[in-house]
Order: sequence, then structure tokens, then C-alpha cells
Amino acid sequence: MKSSLRIMLVTALSCVVLASWIQPAAATSTVSVDDLTLTESPFIGASKTLPIFGINLTGTDTFTQLKVDFTDLTNPAGGGTFDIATDLEASPLGIAVYRDSSRTGANEDAFDPGDTRVSTNFTFSGLNATVTVNSAMPSAAEGKYTYFLVIQSSAGIGNGDAFNVSLPASAFTTSLPLFPTFPVGITSQTITADTVDPIAQIAATPTGPAGKVIWQFSEAVSGVSYQNVVLRLGGTTTTVPSTVAYDPDTLRATLTPASPLTYGVTYDAVVAPGGSPAITDRAGNQVATTTMTFQVFHPSFTPGFVRGNTWYLNNGFDSFAERSFSFGRSTDKHVVGDWNGDGIFTPGVVRGNVWYLSNSFSGTADIVFAFGRSTDIPVVGDWNGDGIYTPGVVRGNTWYLTDSFGGPATSIFTFGRAGDLPIAGDWNGDQVSDIGVVRGNTWYLATDAGSTLVGSFSFGRPTDVRLVGDWNGDGVWTPGIVRGGTWYLVNSFGGPAEVVFTFGSSTDSPVVGAWNA
Repeated sequence: MKSSLRIMLVTALSCVVLASWIQPAAATSTVSVDDLTLTESPFIGASKTLPIFGINLTGTDTFTQLKVDFTDLTNPAGGGTFDIATDLEASPLGIAVYRDSSRTGANEDAFDPGDTRVSTNFTFSGLNATVTVNSAMPSAAEGKYTYFLVIQSSAGIGNGDAFNVSLPASAFTTSLPLFPTFPVGITSQTITADTVDPIAQIAATPTGPAGKVIWQFSEAVSGVSYQNVVLRLGGTTTTVPSTVAYDPDTLRATLTPASPLTYGVTYDAVVAPGGSPAITDRAGNQVATTTMTFQVFHPSFTPGFVRGNTWYLNNGFDSFAERSFSFGRSTDKHVVGDWNGDGIFTPGVVRGNVWYLSNSFSGTADIVFAFGRSTDIPVVGDWNGDGIYTPGVVRGNTWYLTDSFGGPATSIFTFGRAGDLPIAGDWNGDQVSDIGVVRGNTWYLATDAGSTLVGSFSFGRPTDVRLVGDWNGDGVWTPGIVRGGTWYLVNSFGGPAEVVFTFGSSTDSPVVGAWNA
């Protein structure tokens, strides 16, 4: 056994030397008993098997009986008590001894279904049990096997039933009549019955393409893996490749898709979908199969403005700001994006060529880096479709885009003219940001590489503040303008304004974003 708790008993049997006899060689036997659950008291479930002690025996003898003491305990948490007559299976399985059948590999010194039961029955008087053992250990294998004292609960064991099991001083009866007395009180285990199945509940589903599925378990479990915490396309068995991590402190399993999720697609988050391995608690109770169906919805943009360094954000198309906070300086350039892929757009500022991005509305920068030059015009977008918005700058008519925070530029191209207003948005709903420019009141929209002009139209006046957003949550970004404190938004390219409202004043700096996933 490879346990830190070990009691070694050595006895030497010396035959009495008579005057006319020759003294025989001494017979030596050693017993070591290992506590198999050193870190915590074991739990047992209804109709479950639990190894309690591991026993190593060396020498030429075997033990023929093993005495076990049970003590009824009161469990204040569960309120149950132990009854040996009903809480353990009947002879021979309720209290049994098994021999380790694997002497090499992962199952060595570990109780497993392939081990051989070498006890034939047990009897008890009160709470004291005697197990009859026929170890049948081959003589060539003396001292090379581990034995396990095992208990098996009955279906009638109740949640909170508690008992202590120990080996008394007279635990072992062996083939050597002078085998020494076993120490009292060294090997002892407290067993608590847990017959309640653990429950898995969804704590969070993705709100953006880069989001995660989080499961909350009702108690500590084991066996959590990508095989039994899965993400599937809705209504199918097609699995979305993902990684899974279990946190034993929070009792949460976090599933992270290997690639961005798709807006509008239905997904099934499934825990414990059957098969092996199972997710179980300490007593072996299994988590029932649980499914949560969800979609990642396109973000719907609403207005905001910055006055000095105070941001005012609106959750609708009216004159009232539901949220305000301070971030940056009055001289900063303002940017907005989904910096972590959670579907929520949060603020950022560019000061010189240093970018300060926040993943919340607390006024604290979470991401700081340098990119571009102080004279560049900043733009942001999801340039690769991973659900995370990253920087870009326009210098003259040259665009520099990066898929990370801090560069270098991963895409460089020319589009438009020096003096145009650069814009970026998803013109076709494919979850990848495209580019465009506004020249006067004419809008020119293109692909992200700037090689294909997909449309041009007129909207607004040259003196308006020009911006773009997904105003109706259909995944397609369309134009908007702000004239004084009046906003004009359109859900098409070039049509008349469909949403008109007043918010802010002519001296404010308008911003837009999906403030609520």
C-alpha cells in the first residue's frame, strides 16, 4: 500500500526448545493496515460498496477471521442513525473481505470490481461483526497481495445514517495461534450515509459568441469532464468541441467552446448525458441528466454620450440615461466594443496612442496597451469573427487592424480618401466587422479587406455626427446620425430615419453600444 498511515506488526514465533529437540526456524508474520480515505471521512450511498481498510499480510500464514466493531453515531446534519441489521446488505456481501487481483498497473492496491471476494459470510452480535475468511492465497504469492475490508449498504440506508467502523484488538485470527494482539483504536473510520443525488443547475449561458456555459452543482462531485458536460447543436447529438474545467471550491463546471458561437443558433447545454464516466458525489450518487436550451441573440444597440469624462448610457430610444459613470479624460477619444466576447459593449478611451479599455461600467481600465499613433483615427471591430472586438486605426486612407490588444497589425490595406470619416460594422450579419467611410453625406461600405465596395448611399448632412449600430437586433448594422441633440436612426441603407428621439446636447460626444446582453 502507498498510504502514509501504516501500522506494522511483527511477531516472531519461536518454538520451545526441548532437551532432545532441534530448534526449528522462527516464523515471522507482518500485518499492515492502511486507511484508504486519509483526507476525509468516507460517504456511502444506498446500495453502494465502500472499501474501508487495506490489509497487507506477509509471512507463511493467512488470517481466517476478521472481527469488526461498529458504533452507532448521531449525525446532527442528517439526523439519521445506523442499524446494522437493515443498513448493510445481508451475508456475505454486507461486510466482506476482497483480495486485490491486480498486482501491477493503475489498479494495484486499489479496490476495483475485478478483485476477488475471499470471505464466505459474516455474523454479528449487536454491532460486533465477525467475518469468515478463506483467503486461498497461493504460497508463491505470500506477502504480495492487498486485502480490502469492504462494506456494502442496503437500499434501506437513510440519508444521514452515521456509524464508526474499527478493528478491535482481537481483529485477526490467523493460522498462527500465537499471532499478537492487534493495537486498539488505530484503525477507525466514520461513515456517513448520503443517499441524495447531486443536482446540476445552469448558473450562466453565453450572452455573446465568446461566452461560456457554467453549471452549478449542489455538492462536491467528481468525474466532470468534456465527455459528460457537453454542448450540442439544438435538438441533435452533434457536439460542439469544448473544454471543461471543474472548480472544487465553487462547485462549478465551466464549459468553453473551442470556437465562437453563432448568433441565432439554438444550443443544448447538457450535463451527465449518460455513459461513462459518470458524475457522482462522494457517496457515488449520480447527477441526473439535465439539459438547458439557449440562443445567443444579436446585440441591440442603444445610445449614449460622453460629457467631459462622464458617460451617460440609455437602454432605450428616449431622453433618459439609466446609467452614468466617469471614465477617462475630457480630451480622450472615445471607443466602445465587446472586449471579452460576453455580448456586452463597454467603454474605452484612446489617449495619444495608448488605449484604455474597460470590461465594466466601473470607470476602471482592464486592458491597457499602445497601438498606432496619436494622430490616427481609432476604429474597433470584430475583425476575425471570434466575438471579441479589437483595435484598428486609420492613417490617411490606410487601415491598420489587429486581432489582439497591442498589435502588431494583422491586416493593412487602403480604402477611401484622407479626410473621410472611417466607420466599422457588420453590414451583412456574418459576425465579422466590415469597414466603410462617410464623405460629406455619402456613405461607402466595403468588406473588411477594403477590396469590394458593397454599397453607397446618401444619408444625413455633412455636419452631422455619423455612427452605426444594430438598432433592431437583426445582426445587421445600419447608419445613424446625431444633429444637435436629436438622433436619427435607420434600419436600412439609405432609407428615411425610422427612429427619431432627443438625447444629450450638441456639445456632447455621442457613442452607441449594446449595454445589456
